[in-house]
Amino acid sequence: MQLTITRGTAGNSFEYALPLAEFRFQFRTESDFFLPRFNASMWRGALGHALKRTACVTGARDCGGCLVRDNCAYSCLFETPPPPGADRMCRYNSVPHPLVIRNNPRSGHILPGGELDVDTMLLGTRAVSWLPYLIHALERAGQSGLGRDRVRLSLLRVEQSVAGQPPVRLWDREEGGAIRTDLRLLQPPEAPEDSIRIEFQTPLRLVSQGRVIRAEQFQPVHLWRSLTRRLSMLEYFHGESSREADFKALHRSALALAWMDHQLRDRQWVRYSARQKRRIPLTGVTGWAQLDLQGRTELWPWLWIGQFLHAGKATIMGLGQYRVTGHDKLAVPDPLRVAG
Repeated sequence: MQLTITRGTAGNSFEYALPLAEFRFQFRTESDFFLPRFNASMWRGALGHALKRTACVTGARDCGGCLVRDNCAYSCLFETPPPPGADRMCRYNSVPHPLVIRNNPRSGHILPGGELDVDTMLLGTRAVSWLPYLIHALERAGQSGLGRDRVRLSLLRVEQSVAGQPPVRLWDREEGGAIRTDLRLLQPPEAPEDSIRIEFQTPLRLVSQGRVIRAEQFQPVHLWRSLTRRLSMLEYFHGESSREADFKALHRSALALAWMDHQLRDRQWVRYSARQKRRIPLTGVTGWAQLDLQGRTELWPWLWIGQFLHAGKATIMGLGQYRVTGHDKLAVPDPLRVAG
Protein backbone atom coordinates (compact mmCIF):
# COMPACT_ATOMS: atom_id res chain seq x y z
CA MET A 1 0.00 0.00 0.00
CA GLN A 2 1.41 3.40 -1.00
CA LEU A 3 1.48 6.15 1.65
CA THR A 4 2.07 9.87 1.12
CA ILE A 5 1.90 12.77 3.59
CA THR A 6 0.12 16.03 2.73
CA ARG A 7 0.88 19.10 4.82
CA GLY A 8 -1.84 21.51 5.92
CA THR A 9 -2.27 24.89 4.25
CA ALA A 10 -4.35 26.86 6.74
CA GLY A 11 -1.65 29.46 7.30
CA ASN A 12 -1.31 28.89 11.05
CA SER A 13 2.16 28.45 12.54
CA PHE A 14 0.95 25.68 14.85
CA GLU A 15 1.48 22.34 13.11
CA TYR A 16 0.74 18.92 14.50
CA ALA A 17 3.36 16.18 14.30
CA LEU A 18 0.63 13.55 14.05
CA PRO A 19 -0.26 12.48 10.50
CA LEU A 20 -3.80 11.20 10.32
CA ALA A 21 -6.11 9.73 7.73
CA GLU A 22 -9.91 9.63 7.74
CA PHE A 23 -11.89 6.83 6.17
CA ARG A 24 -15.57 6.24 5.53
CA PHE A 25 -16.80 2.66 5.22
CA GLN A 26 -20.16 2.42 3.46
CA PHE A 27 -22.42 -0.58 4.05
CA ARG A 28 -25.77 -1.85 2.77
CA THR A 29 -28.14 -3.70 5.09
CA GLU A 30 -29.58 -7.04 4.01
CA SER A 31 -32.65 -6.81 6.27
CA ASP A 32 -34.25 -4.49 8.83
CA PHE A 33 -31.52 -2.98 10.97
CA PHE A 34 -31.63 -0.91 14.15
CA LEU A 35 -28.66 1.44 14.59
CA PRO A 36 -28.25 2.37 18.29
CA ARG A 37 -27.66 5.96 19.32
CA PHE A 38 -24.11 5.36 20.50
CA ASN A 39 -23.24 3.06 17.64
CA ALA A 40 -19.44 3.46 17.62
CA SER A 41 -19.27 0.95 20.49
CA MET A 42 -21.07 -1.62 18.34
CA TRP A 43 -18.55 -1.10 15.53
CA ARG A 44 -15.64 -1.23 17.95
CA GLY A 45 -16.74 -4.62 19.28
CA ALA A 46 -17.45 -6.09 15.85
CA LEU A 47 -14.24 -4.74 14.34
CA GLY A 48 -12.05 -5.86 17.23
CA HIS A 49 -13.45 -9.39 17.12
CA ALA A 50 -13.11 -9.66 13.33
CA LEU A 51 -9.63 -8.10 13.25
CA LYS A 52 -8.33 -10.51 15.86
CA ARG A 53 -9.63 -13.44 13.82
CA THR A 54 -8.06 -11.93 10.70
CA ALA A 55 -4.66 -10.85 12.00
CA CYS A 56 -3.81 -13.11 14.95
CA VAL A 57 -1.43 -15.92 13.93
CA THR A 58 -1.11 -17.59 17.34
CA GLY A 59 -4.72 -17.91 18.42
CA ALA A 60 -3.74 -16.83 21.94
CA ARG A 61 -6.52 -15.35 24.06
CA ASP A 62 -4.27 -12.59 25.36
CA CYS A 63 -1.66 -10.50 23.52
CA GLY A 64 0.62 -10.18 26.54
CA GLY A 65 3.89 -12.01 25.95
CA CYS A 66 3.07 -12.75 22.30
CA LEU A 67 6.25 -12.83 20.20
CA VAL A 68 4.62 -11.15 17.21
CA ARG A 69 2.43 -8.56 18.92
CA ASP A 70 4.63 -5.68 17.70
CA ASN A 71 3.87 -6.73 14.10
CA CYS A 72 0.16 -7.46 14.39
CA ALA A 73 -2.67 -5.23 13.18
CA TYR A 74 -4.93 -6.19 16.07
CA SER A 75 -2.28 -5.61 18.72
CA CYS A 76 -1.24 -2.28 17.17
CA LEU A 77 -4.75 -0.86 16.90
CA PHE A 78 -6.60 -2.40 19.85
CA GLU A 79 -4.02 -3.37 22.47
CA THR A 80 -1.25 -0.86 21.55
CA PRO A 81 1.55 -1.96 23.88
CA PRO A 82 4.30 0.58 24.65
CA PRO A 83 7.09 0.27 22.08
CA PRO A 84 10.51 -0.95 23.24
CA GLY A 85 12.60 1.89 24.65
CA ALA A 86 9.65 4.19 25.42
CA ASP A 87 10.29 6.50 28.37
CA ARG A 88 6.65 7.50 28.86
CA MET A 89 3.73 5.51 30.25
CA CYS A 90 6.22 2.78 31.11
CA ARG A 91 4.01 1.37 33.87
CA TYR A 92 0.99 0.98 31.58
CA ASN A 93 0.11 -2.13 29.61
CA SER A 94 -1.07 -0.01 26.70
CA VAL A 95 -0.63 3.49 25.31
CA PRO A 96 -3.24 5.64 23.47
CA HIS A 97 -4.71 3.72 20.57
CA PRO A 98 -4.02 5.05 17.03
CA LEU A 99 -7.65 4.36 16.06
CA VAL A 100 -10.75 6.47 16.63
CA ILE A 101 -14.21 5.31 15.60
CA ARG A 102 -16.65 8.15 15.04
CA ASN A 103 -20.21 7.88 16.28
CA ASN A 104 -22.74 8.17 13.47
CA PRO A 105 -25.40 10.76 14.49
CA ARG A 106 -27.90 8.85 12.38
CA SER A 107 -29.65 6.22 14.47
CA GLY A 108 -32.84 4.22 14.51
CA HIS A 109 -34.52 1.95 12.01
CA ILE A 110 -32.93 1.33 8.60
CA LEU A 111 -34.93 -0.51 5.93
CA PRO A 112 -33.53 -3.50 4.01
CA GLY A 113 -31.18 -2.29 1.29
CA GLY A 114 -30.51 0.95 3.15
CA GLU A 115 -27.00 2.31 3.41
CA LEU A 116 -25.10 3.43 6.50
CA ASP A 117 -21.59 4.70 7.13
CA VAL A 118 -18.93 4.25 9.77
CA ASP A 119 -16.10 6.77 9.95
CA THR A 120 -12.70 6.02 11.41
CA MET A 121 -9.49 7.94 12.06
CA LEU A 122 -6.12 6.22 11.82
CA LEU A 123 -3.29 8.10 13.48
CA GLY A 124 0.29 7.78 12.26
CA THR A 125 1.88 6.01 9.33
CA ARG A 126 2.16 2.65 11.08
CA ALA A 127 -1.53 2.54 11.93
CA VAL A 128 -2.51 3.49 8.38
CA SER A 129 -0.32 0.70 7.01
CA TRP A 130 -2.86 -1.72 8.53
CA LEU A 131 -5.73 -0.30 6.44
CA PRO A 132 -6.07 -3.41 4.20
CA TYR A 133 -6.54 -5.50 7.34
CA LEU A 134 -9.13 -3.01 8.57
CA ILE A 135 -11.08 -3.22 5.31
CA HIS A 136 -11.04 -7.01 5.33
CA ALA A 137 -12.02 -7.17 9.01
CA LEU A 138 -14.95 -4.76 8.61
CA GLU A 139 -16.18 -6.68 5.57
CA ARG A 140 -15.97 -9.86 7.62
CA ALA A 141 -17.71 -8.23 10.59
CA GLY A 142 -20.58 -7.12 8.39
CA GLN A 143 -21.08 -10.59 7.00
CA SER A 144 -21.07 -12.06 10.52
CA GLY A 145 -23.95 -9.78 11.47
CA LEU A 146 -24.21 -6.72 13.72
CA GLY A 147 -26.65 -5.31 16.20
CA ARG A 148 -29.05 -7.00 18.54
CA ASP A 149 -30.56 -9.06 15.70
CA ARG A 150 -27.21 -9.95 14.07
CA VAL A 151 -28.20 -8.34 10.76
CA ARG A 152 -25.78 -8.96 7.90
CA LEU A 153 -24.25 -5.90 6.24
CA SER A 154 -22.40 -5.79 2.92
CA LEU A 155 -19.37 -3.49 2.67
CA LEU A 156 -19.77 -1.54 -0.56
CA ARG A 157 -16.88 0.91 -0.69
CA VAL A 158 -14.23 2.78 1.30
CA GLU A 159 -13.55 6.50 0.81
CA GLN A 160 -10.98 8.95 2.11
CA SER A 161 -10.77 12.73 2.13
CA VAL A 162 -7.49 14.28 1.05
CA ALA A 163 -6.77 17.87 2.10
CA GLY A 164 -10.37 18.99 1.75
CA GLN A 165 -10.81 17.72 -1.80
CA PRO A 166 -13.78 15.59 -2.89
CA PRO A 167 -13.64 12.13 -1.31
CA VAL A 168 -11.35 9.63 -3.01
CA ARG A 169 -12.63 6.09 -3.45
CA LEU A 170 -9.95 3.70 -2.19
CA TRP A 171 -11.75 0.41 -2.48
CA ASP A 172 -14.91 -0.83 -4.14
CA ARG A 173 -16.59 -4.18 -3.65
CA GLU A 174 -17.00 -4.62 -7.38
CA GLU A 175 -13.63 -3.28 -8.49
CA GLY A 176 -11.16 -4.06 -5.68
CA GLY A 177 -7.72 -2.83 -6.73
CA ALA A 178 -4.62 -1.40 -5.06
CA ILE A 179 -4.96 1.07 -2.20
CA ARG A 180 -3.20 4.43 -2.20
CA THR A 181 -3.53 6.49 0.97
CA ASP A 182 -2.71 10.09 1.84
CA LEU A 183 -2.08 11.15 5.40
CA ARG A 184 -2.56 14.77 6.44
CA LEU A 185 -0.47 16.90 8.71
CA LEU A 186 -3.17 19.30 9.82
CA GLN A 187 -2.84 22.97 10.58
CA PRO A 188 -5.63 24.71 12.48
CA PRO A 189 -7.36 27.79 11.10
CA GLU A 190 -6.78 31.12 12.80
CA ALA A 191 -8.22 31.46 16.28
CA PRO A 192 -11.82 32.75 16.31
CA GLU A 193 -12.51 36.38 17.11
CA ASP A 194 -15.96 35.70 18.54
CA SER A 195 -17.20 33.27 21.15
CA ILE A 196 -17.51 29.65 20.17
CA ARG A 197 -19.90 26.86 21.03
CA ILE A 198 -18.66 23.37 21.86
CA GLU A 199 -21.19 20.60 21.29
CA PHE A 200 -20.41 17.37 23.16
CA GLN A 201 -22.01 14.81 20.88
CA THR A 202 -21.15 11.65 22.81
CA PRO A 203 -20.43 11.27 26.52
CA LEU A 204 -17.17 12.96 27.48
CA ARG A 205 -15.70 10.77 30.19
CA LEU A 206 -13.01 12.60 32.17
CA VAL A 207 -11.43 11.30 35.35
CA SER A 208 -9.68 13.30 38.06
CA GLN A 209 -8.09 11.65 41.09
CA GLY A 210 -9.85 8.41 40.27
CA ARG A 211 -13.33 9.95 40.02
CA VAL A 212 -15.44 10.73 36.96
CA ILE A 213 -15.98 14.47 36.49
CA ARG A 214 -19.70 15.24 36.60
CA ALA A 215 -21.51 17.93 34.63
CA GLU A 216 -21.77 20.31 37.58
CA GLN A 217 -18.00 20.04 38.14
CA PHE A 218 -16.93 20.24 34.49
CA GLN A 219 -14.86 23.33 33.65
CA PRO A 220 -12.80 24.30 30.56
CA VAL A 221 -9.54 23.40 32.31
CA HIS A 222 -10.68 19.77 32.54
CA LEU A 223 -11.14 19.63 28.78
CA TRP A 224 -7.77 21.21 27.99
CA ARG A 225 -5.97 18.99 30.47
CA SER A 226 -7.33 15.99 28.58
CA LEU A 227 -6.57 17.43 25.13
CA THR A 228 -2.98 18.45 25.83
CA ARG A 229 -2.15 15.10 27.36
CA ARG A 230 -3.87 13.14 24.61
CA LEU A 231 -2.26 14.96 21.69
CA SER A 232 1.21 15.00 23.23
CA MET A 233 1.05 11.25 23.92
CA LEU A 234 -0.31 10.47 20.44
CA GLU A 235 2.47 12.51 18.84
CA TYR A 236 5.09 10.78 20.97
CA PHE A 237 3.91 7.21 20.29
CA HIS A 238 2.43 7.53 16.79
CA GLY A 239 3.62 10.83 15.31
CA GLU A 240 6.69 12.20 13.60
CA SER A 241 8.15 13.82 16.70
CA SER A 242 7.56 14.50 20.39
CA ARG A 243 6.02 17.88 21.17
CA GLU A 244 7.81 20.30 23.47
CA ALA A 245 5.30 22.65 25.07
CA ASP A 246 4.88 24.60 28.28
CA PHE A 247 2.05 22.51 29.62
CA LYS A 248 2.05 24.28 32.99
CA ALA A 249 1.47 27.61 31.24
CA LEU A 250 -1.33 26.09 29.13
CA HIS A 251 -2.91 24.71 32.29
CA ARG A 252 -2.78 28.13 33.97
CA SER A 253 -4.33 29.74 30.89
CA ALA A 254 -7.17 27.21 30.78
CA LEU A 255 -7.70 27.56 34.52
CA ALA A 256 -8.62 31.22 33.98
CA LEU A 257 -11.46 30.30 31.59
CA ALA A 258 -15.11 29.85 32.52
CA TRP A 259 -18.15 28.89 30.45
CA MET A 260 -20.14 31.90 29.25
CA ASP A 261 -23.24 29.75 29.11
CA HIS A 262 -23.89 26.03 29.01
CA GLN A 263 -26.43 23.24 29.10
CA LEU A 264 -24.50 20.21 30.31
CA ARG A 265 -25.76 17.02 31.86
CA ASP A 266 -24.53 13.61 32.92
CA ARG A 267 -25.34 10.84 30.51
CA GLN A 268 -25.12 7.20 31.51
CA TRP A 269 -24.57 4.75 28.74
CA VAL A 270 -24.41 0.99 29.11
CA ARG A 271 -22.32 -1.13 26.79
CA TYR A 272 -22.00 -4.88 26.64
CA SER A 273 -18.48 -6.35 26.82
CA ALA A 274 -18.24 -9.64 24.95
CA ARG A 275 -14.84 -10.25 26.52
CA GLN A 276 -16.07 -9.77 30.10
CA LYS A 277 -19.53 -11.21 29.37
CA ARG A 278 -21.30 -8.39 31.19
CA ARG A 279 -22.90 -4.99 30.77
CA ILE A 280 -20.71 -2.05 31.76
CA PRO A 281 -22.24 1.34 32.69
CA LEU A 282 -20.26 4.43 31.66
CA THR A 283 -21.01 8.01 32.64
CA GLY A 284 -19.94 11.14 30.76
CA VAL A 285 -20.93 14.72 30.04
CA THR A 286 -23.06 15.70 27.04
CA GLY A 287 -24.69 18.96 25.95
CA TRP A 288 -23.12 22.24 24.90
CA ALA A 289 -21.08 25.10 26.32
CA GLN A 290 -20.25 28.59 25.06
CA LEU A 291 -16.76 29.98 25.49
CA ASP A 292 -14.74 33.09 24.65
CA LEU A 293 -11.03 32.50 23.94
CA GLN A 294 -10.10 36.18 23.64
CA GLY A 295 -6.63 36.58 25.15
CA ARG A 296 -6.24 32.79 25.32
CA THR A 297 -5.62 31.97 21.67
CA GLU A 298 -2.74 29.63 22.58
CA LEU A 299 -5.44 27.18 23.68
CA TRP A 300 -7.25 27.21 20.35
CA PRO A 301 -5.15 24.65 18.37
CA TRP A 302 -5.63 22.00 21.03
CA LEU A 303 -9.40 22.44 20.96
CA TRP A 304 -9.56 22.37 17.18
CA ILE A 305 -7.58 19.14 16.72
CA GLY A 306 -9.63 17.47 19.43
CA GLN A 307 -12.56 17.36 17.02
CA PHE A 308 -10.63 14.72 15.09
CA LEU A 309 -9.06 12.90 18.04
CA HIS A 310 -11.90 13.06 20.61
CA ALA A 311 -11.15 13.62 24.31
CA GLY A 312 -11.28 11.70 27.55
CA LYS A 313 -11.69 7.96 27.98
CA ALA A 314 -12.86 5.29 25.50
CA THR A 315 -12.23 7.37 22.37
CA ILE A 316 -11.74 4.20 20.33
CA MET A 317 -15.46 3.51 20.75
CA GLY A 318 -16.62 7.03 19.95
CA LEU A 319 -16.78 8.65 23.37
CA GLY A 320 -15.57 12.23 23.80
CA GLN A 321 -16.70 13.25 20.31
CA TYR A 322 -17.40 16.96 19.98
CA ARG A 323 -17.49 19.75 17.44
CA VAL A 324 -16.83 23.47 17.56
CA THR A 325 -19.28 25.88 15.96
CA GLY A 326 -19.65 29.63 15.80
CA HIS A 327 -17.92 30.21 12.48
CA ASP A 328 -18.12 28.19 9.26
CA LYS A 329 -14.41 27.51 9.07
CA LEU A 330 -14.26 26.20 12.63
CA ALA A 331 -16.79 23.42 12.54
CA VAL A 332 -16.08 19.79 11.78
CA PRO A 333 -19.63 18.50 11.26
CA ASP A 334 -18.27 15.75 9.02
CA PRO A 335 -14.54 15.05 9.37
CA LEU A 336 -14.41 13.44 5.94
CA ARG A 337 -15.50 16.66 4.29
CA VAL A 338 -13.38 19.25 6.11
CA ALA A 339 -10.46 21.12 4.57
CA GLY A 340 -7.01 20.66 6.07
